[in-house]
Amino acid sequence: MKMPTKLRYGLRFMANIAEYYGRNELISISHIAEEEQISNKYLEQIISSFVKAGFIKGNRGKGGGYKLIKDPKKISIYDISSALGEDMTFVPCVRGVKNCYRKAKKRCAVGDFWHEMSDQVVDLMKNRSLNDLLVKN
Repeated sequence: MKMPTKLRYGLRFMANIAEYYGRNELISISHIAEEEQISNKYLEQIISSFVKAGFIKGNRGKGGGYKLIKDPKKISIYDISSALGEDMTFVPCVRGVKNCYRKAKKRCAVGDFWHEMSDQVVDLMKNRSLNDLLVKN
């Protein structure tokens, strides 16, 4: 099972920028891109989701950059995933039997397992904050 690239990169971006929370400075996309080994172009695509969600703000252009404006303790991993439009259901039927690949009328024998697994992942994501991801030295 593989997490979506957008979520993996989005979490890395947010954890990186959270390290600077509370400082009055803008962090450039190129700085984070270099540290996280993510292309500037890809970061620009995901950053707009975080601006819209009210997690970060910034200025583009020379001398520009971004900063986290919401306390990392108040941003859950689920919030980040949701801002990126990522759905942590592992199979479509978890969203309802009408989404079943087999066009089933009721949940199959393993459907309950997939539903439980998705619920546990979502619960974990809701109960972990961005601050929990930060490396403490």
